[in-house]
Parts: sequence; structure tokens; C-alpha cells
Amino acid sequence: VWKDGFLDLSKTDRYRQRGEGMPEITGTLLPGLDGWQWALHGSFDLPADAKPPRGPLREDLLHYAGYSLHGADVILRYAIEGRAILESPSVRPTPHGDIIEHTLHIGPGTNPLTLCVAQLANPTESSGIYPSVAATTKLARAPATGQTAVVTAVAAKAAAAVAANANGDISGCGWEVRPDGRMVFTIPATAGTRKIRLAVLSSVQPEVTTCLQAMHAASAPPVPDLSTRLGGGPRRWPETITLSGRLGAAINGYALDTIPVPFANPWNAWLRTSALDFFPDGRAVVTTHGGDVYLVSGIDENLKTVAWQRFAAGLFEPFGVLVVDGQIYVTCRDGIKRLHDENGDGEADFVESFWSDDDVSCMFHAYNFDLQTDEAGNFYFAKAGQYTQHHRPGTIMKIPPEGGRAEVVAWGLRTPNGMGRLADGRFTVSDNQGPWMPAGKISAVEPGGFYGNMPINAEQERWLRDRSDGELPDDFDQPFIWMPQELDNSCGGQVWVDDPRFGPLSGRLLHASFGKGWLYYLLLDEVAEQTQAAIVALPHQWEAGVMRLRVNPADGQVYGVGLSGWQGPTGGKDGCFQRLRWTSRECRLIDHVQATPTGLRLRLSFPVHPSTATNPENWQAEMWNYHWSKKYGSDQFSILRPGEQGRDQLTITEATLIDSQTVQL
Repeated sequence: VWKDGFLDLSKTDRYRQRGEGMPEITGTLLPGLDGWQWALHGSFDLPADAKPPRGPLREDLLHYAGYSLHGADVILRYAIEGRAILESPSVRPTPHGDIIEHTLHIGPGTNPLTLCVAQLANPTESSGIYPSVAATTKLARAPATGQTAVVTAVAAKAAAAVAANANGDISGCGWEVRPDGRMVFTIPATAGTRKIRLAVLSSVQPEVTTCLQAMHAASAPPVPDLSTRLGGGPRRWPETITLSGRLGAAINGYALDTIPVPFANPWNAWLRTSALDFFPDGRAVVTTHGGDVYLVSGIDENLKTVAWQRFAAGLFEPFGVLVVDGQIYVTCRDGIKRLHDENGDGEADFVESFWSDDDVSCMFHAYNFDLQTDEAGNFYFAKAGQYTQHHRPGTIMKIPPEGGRAEVVAWGLRTPNGMGRLADGRFTVSDNQGPWMPAGKISAVEPGGFYGNMPINAEQERWLRDRSDGELPDDFDQPFIWMPQELDNSCGGQVWVDDPRFGPLSGRLLHASFGKGWLYYLLLDEVAEQTQAAIVALPHQWEAGVMRLRVNPADGQVYGVGLSGWQGPTGGKDGCFQRLRWTSRECRLIDHVQATPTGLRLRLSFPVHPSTATNPENWQAEMWNYHWSKKYGSDQFSILRPGEQGRDQLTITEATLIDSQTVQL
């Protein structure tokens, strides 16, 4: 707790594209209040197995359910050793200084709870528990009713004191001031819920009398019922931003329409759009890198009146979102959140911790990417590998429909900025050039699959060797396709389009380029039980790097969002929200590509000119290989001249018409 200042956010993602820094306190810390801590199994010292290095405490010790919002108040919802707790902190100004108050609802349980309210090092002899302002004697331990606990300390540079008292359902509760300077509050086992308020004053005046006078002069109001505030309160962001969209011109049958992003907004929010999904009625849910969630309505044929409403804020870098049964699930760096609008006013009132990640890194690129579901309702996302200390370096994670836990499905990913799902139910995932990653690629996710990203530090390698009989992989599952940097220098996500309203590109897998701001369609081919693909770029330039694609169930068209930052098209905007729309005009496509023992067979969506198509000089092809190593990326290497850099130009010896739309090369 601090005063006289806010936070320095200059090194965070609020100001920097690569904002790896954490917020820094700019005010003055109030002494002793950082000692607030629940005891676990009767001890304030965590056992060695209590938590991973960058993750939460074990569920049996602490279950964090999330937080509710009611106006300007926040209500934390958690359980300590199985006892449910609501906690709402607040400040109450008094003539003697600001009193920090914690309103607590302690649920029933057979185990007592112990809470350290504050702690000061090197406590003086006057520290103890006092029954009144005029008291001349103190106790080390006493019932909570009518008592004030005080800890004073005098150090070489500063003096400080902390005083606290309690009111509400405190029968059987007690205070204790320990020799180590801890001010401890105990709550007995109980069959019902207790409603308690703890009031704490931190002061640089170490006199006990002054502290006692301050606490007794500030009469406490009744303890509020927090349960009545869980159903939502007044809207925090009543403004609705209305903008007019722009329809694009048809290019080869498809137009790229623009839904304007409200970069100028009442909250000065930096709107770097990061993920999207839709409600069945066509309303969109759009997240931003900075932690906002917006509801976007008015997405119709003409886009004349598009309305943005802020639904939630303050999430930790959301890079995936999904609407399931009317509820919004968001993939954040610290786990998956489920957002509840309890009173139906268009804002989230309860941010539920659906699943808490056990490795939360602040390193750049260490994101949790995308969000998908299978037929059984399980959730999937891709966890970055290069900058994490996770169980395996880069994983596809699976969370059951009820949340609360996760399992690793596949591994070996570096920076998998996007997933998709094929018509056969398999998931796809992209990855990006870097150490152990020769180039960008798109792969199918198979249970137990390994996709090439090896351990890059001693901790990851030690973990892997301990779980694989001391051996490291010497090969990896091959992707659908590798993509050279000039085609896609930073891959985004995919979407399978199965809506006939999308025209000739329906029934295909689309892929997004974060680096180029382009979309592509893939032509899948099965060869010897290996799915491979051809990829074709579409002729539309998006306004930012595209990361997430979804089909709007209301109109069957493909929508995408993305941002410009560590990659993105030249001159790209901070964010974009756009629609690729079939115009019903003529569209000419490569319809299918099939590998044959001697070449390639291409089927087009239109008749070809026989003399043009059968002239080998009108076709060209080249091939190359990559080298899988710890080096960042890979050069392109000749296949005909092993070890030499460069591409091999192939000779088209013959071009034959199979039918009016199919050419055999």
C-alpha cells in the first residue's frame, strides 16, 4: 500500500511495443502493510513444494476464484485451505491519517485460520495489544473484541508504527503480536460465515498513545454485506463509441471491408487489437493487447453505424477469446478468464479465474496464444516456449470444460501465434522463425506431437531429460508447409471456413500473416498419411498484422484482427478490425494442388488457354531445404548441391492438360 503517487508504466506494454517491464510504484510505501499474509498449515513460511517459481500456490492451499466489481470497489474471491473468503480493501480518511480497511467474509470450516495483518522488523518493547487509549499495560495475546494491536519499530533511518483493530463477527477471534514484529489475527473454526472488518493504520509516528488515539477516534461504520455486491453495480464505462465503417472494392471476387477501431477513446486506451470472436447474433468480442475487452455491434452489410462498448479492462495481455454458451472466455498471460455480466448491463462484473497458469513469465513473446474448443467442450491454446520455464518448451495446452486444470497435448513450439481447427476436428498451429525454428510453418496438432523447438536453457533440458530417459529428440513432426520469410515472416492464426456464403474460398483453411498483413488459403493434400499443403496469398493488404480469424455466424464472412508491433506491415496501424467479404463476382483461384511421383498437378477454378498452359516456358518452380539447429532461423540450402546456400531452379519438362481446368507439370 502506498500514497502520493500512482504507477510508472513507462516500461510496460502501456507505452512500449515490447513492454516487458513491470509497473513501478512512484509513491511512498506505508510501512508494515506489505506484511499482509495468510498462514498455510499454520506457518507463514511456504513449504518448498507450495508453488512453482512463477506460478500460483497449490489449489489445496489457495484457490483463487477471481474478483467481482461493484462500482469502484473490488471484491477478491478465494479460499484458504478450503475456507471460502470474500475480501474488499478500501481506504477511510481520518484526521489522524488514512485507515486501510479489509472487509472479510470468512466461510465455514473446521480449520482455524491465521492472518498476518502487518509486520515491522525490529519491534520495540512497547509493541503489544492494548484494551484502551489509557491502558498502561499490554499483552502479547488477547481476544479481538475491544482490543487494539500495535507494533512500533525504531530503525536507524526511520521510525514507524502500525495499529489495527477489528469489528463485526469477531467472537472467538484473537490478536497476537509476535517477537518477529508480526501482528497476527486468528479466526476460529465455525459452522457459519463471519463478516469482519480489519482496520489498519500505518504511521511514521512510533508513539503507542498516538496510535491508540487515532484508532479509537475513528469510529468504524457497520460491516457491509459483500455478498449483496456480487451481482454487479453501476456501469464504469457508460460511453458507447459509434463509428462508420468502410466497404472495400472487389479484388478477384472478394472485398476487404474496414470496421474502424476507436483509437481516440474516453479512456486513453491503446487499442492494439489482439483477438476476436462472435455471439450467434453477429455481435463481436474484441480484445486488446493492453487488457481491454469490447463488445462491437452494428456489424451489418453496410457498416454505417458500428458501436464499441467497453466490457472489461485490466486483463493480462489477452491473445485469445471465445464465446461459449453466451459467456466470454479470454486467454491471458496468467491463464484463462471467464467473464460474467451478472446484471446484464453490458459490462463484466465477475472476472473468474477459469484456469491459472503455472508459469507466468514477463519476458517478451512468452504469451499464451489463441483459444479453440473441440466437440467435447475442451479448451485449447498454444503456450510460447522460448521464454518460459514450463514443463516442456512450447506446448499445446488442454483445459477441460469445467476449467481448473490443464494438460499438455503436444510440445516443441517456439512462438505459436495462432491456431485453427480443420473440418476433421484436428487443430492446426503456426510457429515462427527463431532458435530451433528454421522458418515459419503450419502444422497439425497430434497428441504427443513434437514440433522442433528444443530446450534452450539448462533448466528446460534438465526437465526434459528427467522425463525422457535422458534422451533428447533427434527429429520432429513435419508441418503442412514451410514458408519463406518473404512470403510470411511472422505467422498468425488459421480458420476453417465452412459457410457457403463465403463463396469459392469456403471449405478451405485460411491462414493469417502477422508480419505481412496478408491472408492466404491452403490447398491440403494427403501423401503417404502425411498432410501437406500448397499456400496461395490473397491480394488484399490489411491495415495491421493479422493474428486472429473468425467466421461471423450472422453473415458467414471472415473477420480478422491484429496489431503492429514487433512485426507487422510497413506503415501498419496499431490495430485493425476488418472483414473479407465475397462479393458474388467472378473469382479465379488455384483450386487444388496435388503432388505426383514426377511433378505437380494443378486444378484451376476456370478454363485455361490450351497453348498457354501447355508451354513449359510459361511455368517456373524452385526448391530448397532448411537446416534444423539452435541457430536463429535457417538459410535456404540447395538440395541438388548439399551444403550450398541457395535455391534450385527446376526444369519444367512437360505441361499437359488433363482437362480444361487441370494441368500436369
